[in-house]
Amino acid sequence: MSDATSRLRRRLADFFLDPRVAVAAPLLVAVGAAVQMLLQSRRGLLPGGYTQYNNFIIFRQAFVHLVEGRDLYLYFPAEHFDNFLYSPTFAALMAPFVPLPAWLGLILWDLAVAGVLVAGIRSVPGLDARSRALFTWFVLPEFIGSAQHSQTNPAIVGLFLLVLAMAERRKDWAAALFLALASYVKIFPLAVGLLFLLYPQRVRLVAWTVAWMLALAALPLLFVSPEQLAWQYGNWWRLHTTSTHSAGIGLSVAGILQSWFGLEPPRTVLLGIGGLAMLLPLTNPRAFSRLEFRAAFLGAILMWMIAFNHLSESPTFIIAMAGIGLWYFSQERTPVHRVLLWLAFLLVSVTYSDLVPGAFRDRFIHPYAIKALMVVVIWGVAVAELTLRDRGRRAPAPSAPAS
Repeated sequence: MSDATSRLRRRLADFFLDPRVAVAAPLLVAVGAAVQMLLQSRRGLLPGGYTQYNNFIIFRQAFVHLVEGRDLYLYFPAEHFDNFLYSPTFAALMAPFVPLPAWLGLILWDLAVAGVLVAGIRSVPGLDARSRALFTWFVLPEFIGSAQHSQTNPAIVGLFLLVLAMAERRKDWAAALFLALASYVKIFPLAVGLLFLLYPQRVRLVAWTVAWMLALAALPLLFVSPEQLAWQYGNWWRLHTTSTHSAGIGLSVAGILQSWFGLEPPRTVLLGIGGLAMLLPLTNPRAFSRLEFRAAFLGAILMWMIAFNHLSESPTFIIAMAGIGLWYFSQERTPVHRVLLWLAFLLVSVTYSDLVPGAFRDRFIHPYAIKALMVVVIWGVAVAELTLRDRGRRAPAPSAPAS
Protein backbone atom coordinates (compact mmCIF):
# COMPACT_ATOMS: atom_id res chain seq x y z
CA MET A 1 0.00 0.00 0.00
CA SER A 2 1.42 3.38 -1.02
CA ASP A 3 2.12 6.18 1.44
CA ALA A 4 -0.52 8.33 -0.28
CA THR A 5 -3.17 5.65 0.20
CA SER A 6 -2.18 5.19 3.83
CA ARG A 7 -2.41 8.92 4.47
CA LEU A 8 -5.83 9.04 2.80
CA ARG A 9 -7.08 6.18 4.96
CA ARG A 10 -5.81 7.87 8.12
CA ARG A 11 -7.48 11.14 7.16
CA LEU A 12 -10.78 9.42 6.43
CA ALA A 13 -10.59 7.49 9.71
CA ASP A 14 -9.76 10.66 11.63
CA PHE A 15 -12.70 12.45 10.00
CA PHE A 16 -15.34 9.78 10.54
CA LEU A 17 -14.17 8.95 14.05
CA ASP A 18 -14.15 12.59 15.10
CA PRO A 19 -16.76 12.82 17.91
CA ARG A 20 -18.21 15.99 16.39
CA VAL A 21 -18.80 14.25 13.06
CA ALA A 22 -20.36 11.23 14.78
CA VAL A 23 -22.72 13.52 16.73
CA ALA A 24 -23.63 15.56 13.66
CA ALA A 25 -24.36 12.57 11.39
CA PRO A 26 -27.69 11.44 12.95
CA LEU A 27 -28.84 15.05 13.35
CA LEU A 28 -28.13 15.81 9.69
CA VAL A 29 -29.83 12.57 8.63
CA ALA A 30 -32.89 13.55 10.67
CA VAL A 31 -33.15 16.97 9.02
CA GLY A 32 -32.48 15.48 5.59
CA ALA A 33 -35.15 12.81 6.05
CA ALA A 34 -37.71 15.40 7.16
CA VAL A 35 -36.93 17.66 4.19
CA GLN A 36 -37.11 14.68 1.84
CA MET A 37 -40.58 13.74 3.13
CA LEU A 38 -41.78 17.33 2.85
CA LEU A 39 -40.51 17.65 -0.74
CA GLN A 40 -41.99 14.30 -1.74
CA SER A 41 -45.36 15.33 -0.30
CA ARG A 42 -45.21 18.63 -2.15
CA ARG A 43 -44.54 16.84 -5.44
CA GLY A 44 -47.42 14.45 -4.87
CA LEU A 45 -49.41 12.93 -2.06
CA LEU A 46 -49.78 9.21 -1.47
CA PRO A 47 -52.97 7.48 -2.63
CA GLY A 48 -55.84 8.72 -0.52
CA GLY A 49 -54.31 12.18 -0.19
CA TYR A 50 -51.93 11.22 2.60
CA THR A 51 -48.51 12.78 3.20
CA GLN A 52 -45.14 11.02 3.18
CA TYR A 53 -44.78 11.85 6.89
CA ASN A 54 -47.92 9.97 7.89
CA ASN A 55 -46.46 8.68 11.18
CA PHE A 56 -45.83 12.19 12.45
CA ILE A 57 -49.40 13.14 11.55
CA ILE A 58 -50.66 10.13 13.53
CA PHE A 59 -48.61 11.16 16.57
CA ARG A 60 -49.63 14.81 16.42
CA GLN A 61 -53.31 14.11 15.82
CA ALA A 62 -53.34 11.75 18.80
CA PHE A 63 -53.06 14.79 21.07
CA VAL A 64 -55.93 16.48 19.23
CA HIS A 65 -58.09 13.38 19.64
CA LEU A 66 -57.15 13.14 23.31
CA VAL A 67 -58.29 16.69 24.01
CA GLU A 68 -61.44 16.22 21.94
CA GLY A 69 -62.37 13.12 23.95
CA ARG A 70 -62.29 10.78 20.96
CA ASP A 71 -61.13 7.18 21.13
CA LEU A 72 -57.41 7.40 20.36
CA TYR A 73 -57.37 3.93 18.82
CA LEU A 74 -60.05 4.32 16.18
CA TYR A 75 -59.16 4.68 12.52
CA PHE A 76 -59.30 8.27 11.21
CA PRO A 77 -59.01 7.91 7.42
CA ALA A 78 -59.79 11.60 6.83
CA GLU A 79 -56.57 12.51 8.63
CA HIS A 80 -54.09 9.67 8.11
CA PHE A 81 -53.80 5.99 7.30
CA ASP A 82 -53.00 3.37 9.95
CA ASN A 83 -53.84 3.55 13.64
CA PHE A 84 -52.32 5.15 16.70
CA LEU A 85 -50.88 2.36 18.89
CA TYR A 86 -49.15 4.15 21.75
CA SER A 87 -50.28 5.20 25.22
CA PRO A 88 -52.42 8.22 26.18
CA THR A 89 -49.28 9.54 27.90
CA PHE A 90 -47.45 9.54 24.57
CA ALA A 91 -50.35 11.45 23.02
CA ALA A 92 -50.05 14.06 25.79
CA LEU A 93 -46.29 14.37 25.20
CA MET A 94 -47.01 15.43 21.59
CA ALA A 95 -48.67 18.66 22.82
CA PRO A 96 -45.70 20.95 21.96
CA PHE A 97 -45.81 19.93 18.30
CA VAL A 98 -49.52 20.59 17.69
CA PRO A 99 -49.46 24.43 17.44
CA LEU A 100 -46.54 24.38 15.00
CA PRO A 101 -46.83 24.28 11.20
CA ALA A 102 -46.58 20.68 10.02
CA TRP A 103 -43.24 21.25 8.26
CA LEU A 104 -41.61 22.76 11.35
CA GLY A 105 -43.13 20.19 13.70
CA LEU A 106 -41.83 17.36 11.52
CA ILE A 107 -38.27 18.71 11.46
CA LEU A 108 -38.24 19.31 15.20
CA TRP A 109 -39.73 15.88 15.89
CA ASP A 110 -37.10 14.10 13.80
CA LEU A 111 -34.37 16.21 15.45
CA ALA A 112 -35.71 15.36 18.91
CA VAL A 113 -35.66 11.62 18.14
CA ALA A 114 -32.11 11.85 16.76
CA GLY A 115 -31.03 13.96 19.72
CA VAL A 116 -32.19 11.35 22.23
CA LEU A 117 -30.32 8.64 20.29
CA VAL A 118 -27.13 10.71 20.22
CA ALA A 119 -27.43 11.56 23.92
CA GLY A 120 -27.85 7.88 24.72
CA ILE A 121 -24.78 6.77 22.75
CA ARG A 122 -22.63 9.56 24.20
CA SER A 123 -23.70 8.62 27.72
CA VAL A 124 -22.73 4.92 27.57
CA PRO A 125 -20.19 4.41 30.36
CA GLY A 126 -16.87 2.73 29.73
CA LEU A 127 -16.59 3.61 26.03
CA ASP A 128 -13.89 5.89 24.64
CA ALA A 129 -14.62 8.48 21.96
CA ARG A 130 -13.56 6.15 19.15
CA SER A 131 -15.88 3.37 20.31
CA ARG A 132 -18.80 5.80 20.61
CA ALA A 133 -18.18 7.01 17.08
CA LEU A 134 -18.03 3.46 15.74
CA PHE A 135 -21.20 2.61 17.67
CA THR A 136 -22.96 5.55 16.01
CA TRP A 137 -21.90 4.55 12.50
CA PHE A 138 -22.88 0.93 13.22
CA VAL A 139 -26.51 1.83 13.97
CA LEU A 140 -26.75 4.70 11.47
CA PRO A 141 -28.09 2.61 8.53
CA GLU A 142 -31.01 1.44 10.67
CA PHE A 143 -31.52 4.99 11.92
CA ILE A 144 -31.81 6.23 8.34
CA GLY A 145 -34.71 3.87 7.69
CA SER A 146 -36.43 4.94 10.89
CA ALA A 147 -35.91 8.65 10.21
CA GLN A 148 -37.43 8.33 6.75
CA HIS A 149 -40.68 7.29 8.45
CA SER A 150 -40.44 9.46 11.61
CA GLN A 151 -40.32 6.35 13.80
CA THR A 152 -39.98 6.40 17.59
CA ASN A 153 -37.56 3.47 17.77
CA PRO A 154 -34.31 5.52 17.76
CA ALA A 155 -35.58 7.54 20.72
CA ILE A 156 -36.39 4.30 22.55
CA VAL A 157 -32.80 3.16 21.96
CA GLY A 158 -31.48 6.45 23.33
CA LEU A 159 -33.66 6.14 26.42
CA PHE A 160 -32.43 2.57 27.02
CA LEU A 161 -28.80 3.70 26.90
CA LEU A 162 -29.59 6.59 29.24
CA VAL A 163 -31.15 4.08 31.67
CA LEU A 164 -27.79 2.26 31.81
CA ALA A 165 -25.81 5.49 32.14
CA MET A 166 -27.94 6.88 34.94
CA ALA A 167 -27.98 3.57 36.85
CA GLU A 168 -24.18 3.49 36.66
CA ARG A 169 -24.02 7.05 38.01
CA ARG A 170 -26.37 6.07 40.88
CA LYS A 171 -28.93 8.59 39.64
CA ASP A 172 -31.77 6.21 40.36
CA TRP A 173 -34.57 8.71 39.76
CA ALA A 174 -33.23 9.52 36.29
CA ALA A 175 -32.69 5.88 35.28
CA ALA A 176 -36.26 5.08 36.32
CA LEU A 177 -37.63 8.14 34.52
CA PHE A 178 -36.01 7.16 31.23
CA LEU A 179 -37.31 3.60 31.56
CA ALA A 180 -40.83 4.86 32.29
CA LEU A 181 -40.75 7.25 29.33
CA ALA A 182 -39.72 4.44 26.97
CA SER A 183 -42.43 2.18 28.40
CA TYR A 184 -45.14 4.73 27.66
CA VAL A 185 -44.09 4.80 24.03
CA LYS A 186 -44.31 1.01 23.72
CA ILE A 187 -44.98 -1.60 26.37
CA PHE A 188 -42.05 -3.97 25.82
CA PRO A 189 -39.35 -1.54 27.15
CA LEU A 190 -40.39 -2.53 30.68
CA ALA A 191 -38.23 -5.63 30.11
CA VAL A 192 -35.18 -3.38 30.48
CA GLY A 193 -36.10 -3.24 34.16
CA LEU A 194 -34.30 -6.60 34.43
CA LEU A 195 -31.11 -4.55 34.30
CA PHE A 196 -31.95 -3.06 37.70
CA LEU A 197 -31.55 -6.49 39.33
CA LEU A 198 -27.78 -6.22 38.75
CA TYR A 199 -27.39 -3.19 41.04
CA PRO A 200 -27.12 -3.03 44.84
CA GLN A 201 -29.70 -0.20 44.82
CA ARG A 202 -32.22 -2.36 42.97
CA VAL A 203 -35.01 -1.65 45.47
CA ARG A 204 -34.67 2.12 44.99
CA LEU A 205 -34.59 1.70 41.22
CA VAL A 206 -37.80 -0.34 41.24
CA ALA A 207 -39.48 2.10 43.64
CA TRP A 208 -38.55 5.08 41.47
CA THR A 209 -39.83 3.22 38.38
CA VAL A 210 -43.20 2.60 40.00
CA ALA A 211 -43.40 6.25 41.05
CA TRP A 212 -42.59 7.54 37.58
CA MET A 213 -44.96 5.09 35.91
CA LEU A 214 -47.78 6.40 38.07
CA ALA A 215 -46.82 10.03 37.52
CA LEU A 216 -46.58 9.68 33.74
CA ALA A 217 -49.82 7.69 33.62
CA ALA A 218 -51.49 10.76 35.14
CA LEU A 219 -49.85 13.25 32.76
CA PRO A 220 -52.86 13.41 30.39
CA LEU A 221 -54.93 14.71 33.31
CA LEU A 222 -53.53 18.11 32.36
CA PHE A 223 -55.87 17.91 29.36
CA VAL A 224 -58.70 15.46 30.16
CA SER A 225 -60.82 14.33 33.10
CA PRO A 226 -60.01 11.23 35.16
CA GLU A 227 -63.02 9.42 33.66
CA GLN A 228 -61.88 10.17 30.12
CA LEU A 229 -58.35 9.05 30.89
CA ALA A 230 -59.51 5.77 32.42
CA TRP A 231 -61.60 5.17 29.30
CA GLN A 232 -58.58 5.82 27.03
CA TYR A 233 -56.41 3.39 29.00
CA GLY A 234 -59.16 0.80 28.70
CA ASN A 235 -59.16 1.31 24.94
CA TRP A 236 -55.36 0.94 24.85
CA TRP A 237 -55.51 -2.27 26.85
CA ARG A 238 -58.13 -3.79 24.55
CA LEU A 239 -56.03 -2.87 21.52
CA HIS A 240 -53.02 -4.75 22.85
CA THR A 241 -54.96 -7.78 24.03
CA THR A 242 -56.87 -8.35 20.81
CA SER A 243 -55.46 -7.02 17.55
CA THR A 244 -51.75 -7.53 18.26
CA HIS A 245 -52.15 -11.20 19.13
CA SER A 246 -54.01 -11.89 15.89
CA ALA A 247 -51.39 -10.17 13.73
CA GLY A 248 -49.04 -12.08 11.43
CA ILE A 249 -45.54 -13.33 12.11
CA GLY A 250 -42.76 -10.79 11.62
CA LEU A 251 -38.96 -10.86 11.41
CA SER A 252 -38.33 -12.96 14.50
CA VAL A 253 -37.60 -16.44 15.82
CA ALA A 254 -41.18 -17.31 14.92
CA GLY A 255 -40.62 -16.08 11.37
CA ILE A 256 -37.43 -18.13 11.01
CA LEU A 257 -39.08 -21.32 12.29
CA GLN A 258 -42.05 -20.89 10.00
CA SER A 259 -40.19 -19.99 6.80
CA TRP A 260 -37.21 -22.32 7.22
CA PHE A 261 -38.77 -25.40 8.82
CA GLY A 262 -42.53 -24.97 8.46
CA LEU A 263 -42.93 -24.95 12.25
CA GLU A 264 -45.51 -22.77 13.99
CA PRO A 265 -45.19 -23.31 17.75
CA PRO A 266 -47.48 -21.24 19.98
CA ARG A 267 -46.13 -17.72 20.35
CA THR A 268 -46.52 -17.85 24.10
CA VAL A 269 -44.32 -20.97 24.18
CA LEU A 270 -41.58 -19.26 22.17
CA LEU A 271 -41.80 -16.16 24.30
CA GLY A 272 -41.63 -18.27 27.45
CA ILE A 273 -38.56 -20.17 26.25
CA GLY A 274 -36.84 -16.94 25.22
CA GLY A 275 -37.78 -15.28 28.48
CA LEU A 276 -36.39 -18.11 30.61
CA ALA A 277 -33.17 -18.08 28.59
CA MET A 278 -32.91 -14.31 29.08
CA LEU A 279 -32.97 -14.90 32.83
CA LEU A 280 -30.01 -17.32 32.78
CA PRO A 281 -27.33 -14.60 33.21
CA LEU A 282 -28.98 -13.71 36.52
CA THR A 283 -27.69 -17.07 37.82
CA ASN A 284 -24.14 -15.67 37.55
CA PRO A 285 -24.10 -13.12 40.40
CA ARG A 286 -20.29 -13.14 40.62
CA ALA A 287 -20.23 -11.11 37.41
CA PHE A 288 -22.80 -8.48 38.40
CA SER A 289 -20.11 -6.14 39.72
CA ARG A 290 -18.44 -5.74 36.31
CA LEU A 291 -19.56 -2.86 34.09
CA GLU A 292 -18.96 -4.86 30.91
CA PHE A 293 -21.32 -7.57 32.19
CA ARG A 294 -24.06 -5.06 32.96
CA ALA A 295 -23.70 -3.33 29.57
CA ALA A 296 -23.64 -6.63 27.65
CA PHE A 297 -26.68 -7.82 29.61
CA LEU A 298 -28.59 -4.74 28.49
CA GLY A 299 -27.43 -5.43 24.93
CA ALA A 300 -28.79 -8.98 25.17
CA ILE A 301 -32.14 -7.66 26.43
CA LEU A 302 -32.39 -5.34 23.43
CA MET A 303 -31.67 -8.23 21.05
CA TRP A 304 -34.19 -10.44 22.86
CA MET A 305 -36.92 -7.80 22.52
CA ILE A 306 -36.75 -8.01 18.74
CA ALA A 307 -35.84 -11.68 18.28
CA PHE A 308 -38.83 -12.94 20.28
CA ASN A 309 -41.39 -10.33 19.29
CA HIS A 310 -43.60 -11.91 16.63
CA LEU A 311 -44.58 -8.39 15.47
CA SER A 312 -40.99 -7.28 14.76
CA GLU A 313 -40.62 -5.38 11.51
CA SER A 314 -37.68 -3.76 9.80
CA PRO A 315 -37.88 -0.30 11.50
CA THR A 316 -37.62 -1.90 14.95
CA PHE A 317 -34.21 -3.41 14.22
CA ILE A 318 -32.34 -0.31 15.30
CA ILE A 319 -33.11 -1.63 18.80
CA ALA A 320 -31.52 -5.00 18.04
CA MET A 321 -28.51 -3.40 16.32
CA ALA A 322 -27.99 -1.10 19.28
CA GLY A 323 -28.03 -4.19 21.48
CA ILE A 324 -25.42 -5.87 19.29
CA GLY A 325 -23.30 -2.71 19.30
CA LEU A 326 -23.52 -2.40 23.08
CA TRP A 327 -22.60 -6.08 23.51
CA TYR A 328 -19.60 -5.70 21.19
CA PHE A 329 -18.13 -2.34 22.16
CA SER A 330 -18.53 -2.74 25.92
CA GLN A 331 -16.21 -5.73 26.27
CA GLU A 332 -13.01 -7.26 24.93
CA ARG A 333 -13.30 -7.60 21.15
CA THR A 334 -12.31 -11.09 20.07
CA PRO A 335 -11.95 -12.25 16.45
CA VAL A 336 -15.17 -14.27 16.81
CA HIS A 337 -17.00 -11.17 18.04
CA ARG A 338 -15.71 -9.17 15.06
CA VAL A 339 -16.95 -11.79 12.61
CA LEU A 340 -20.37 -11.81 14.26
CA LEU A 341 -20.50 -7.99 14.21
CA TRP A 342 -19.74 -7.83 10.50
CA LEU A 343 -22.22 -10.58 9.69
CA ALA A 344 -24.86 -8.67 11.61
CA PHE A 345 -24.08 -5.48 9.72
CA LEU A 346 -24.28 -7.29 6.37
CA LEU A 347 -27.37 -9.43 7.00
CA VAL A 348 -29.38 -6.94 9.06
CA SER A 349 -28.57 -3.56 7.51
CA VAL A 350 -26.96 -4.08 4.09
CA THR A 351 -29.48 -6.67 2.90
CA TYR A 352 -32.31 -4.17 3.42
CA SER A 353 -30.50 -1.32 1.67
CA ASP A 354 -30.52 -0.28 -1.97
CA LEU A 355 -27.22 -2.14 -2.40
CA VAL A 356 -29.28 -5.33 -2.70
CA PRO A 357 -31.67 -5.64 -5.67
CA GLY A 358 -35.27 -5.28 -4.55
CA ALA A 359 -36.37 -8.43 -6.38
CA PHE A 360 -33.77 -10.54 -4.54
CA ARG A 361 -34.71 -8.98 -1.22
CA ASP A 362 -38.43 -9.60 -1.79
CA ARG A 363 -37.88 -13.18 -2.90
CA PHE A 364 -35.28 -14.40 -0.40
CA ILE A 365 -34.24 -11.93 2.28
CA HIS A 366 -37.64 -10.93 3.61
CA PRO A 367 -39.61 -14.21 3.24
CA TYR A 368 -36.92 -16.14 5.13
CA ALA A 369 -36.57 -13.56 7.93
CA ILE A 370 -32.85 -13.19 7.17
CA LYS A 371 -32.81 -9.86 8.97
CA ALA A 372 -33.54 -11.64 12.25
CA LEU A 373 -30.99 -14.45 11.81
CA MET A 374 -27.85 -12.81 13.21
CA VAL A 375 -29.83 -11.11 15.96
CA VAL A 376 -30.91 -14.55 17.20
CA VAL A 377 -27.40 -16.01 16.81
CA ILE A 378 -25.62 -13.17 18.61
CA TRP A 379 -28.29 -13.08 21.33
CA GLY A 380 -27.62 -16.79 21.95
CA VAL A 381 -23.86 -16.19 22.10
CA ALA A 382 -24.32 -13.24 24.44
CA VAL A 383 -26.59 -15.17 26.83
CA ALA A 384 -24.16 -18.11 26.91
CA GLU A 385 -21.19 -15.83 27.62
CA LEU A 386 -23.03 -13.88 30.30
CA THR A 387 -24.19 -17.08 31.99
CA LEU A 388 -20.91 -19.01 31.93
CA ARG A 389 -18.12 -16.46 32.02
CA ASP A 390 -16.28 -15.87 35.33
CA ARG A 391 -18.35 -18.42 37.24
CA GLY A 392 -15.23 -19.90 38.77
CA ARG A 393 -13.59 -16.60 39.67
CA ARG A 394 -13.73 -14.80 42.95
CA ALA A 395 -16.16 -11.86 42.70
CA PRO A 396 -14.25 -8.56 42.32
CA ALA A 397 -15.06 -5.47 44.30
CA PRO A 398 -17.98 -3.45 42.90
CA SER A 399 -16.89 -0.91 40.30
CA ALA A 400 -17.21 2.75 41.15
CA PRO A 401 -19.99 4.79 39.59
CA ALA A 402 -19.04 6.20 36.21
CA SER A 403 -18.23 9.86 36.06
